[in-house]
Amino acid sequence: MVPIDKQLVYLSELQKIEGEGVI
Repeated sequence: MVPIDKQLVYLSELQKIEGEGVI
């Protein structure tokens, strides 16, 4: 299992990428 804090970091990174319009 992935630690919750790592999941939060992963999700926050996805949001950053989406916010920059990369995806």
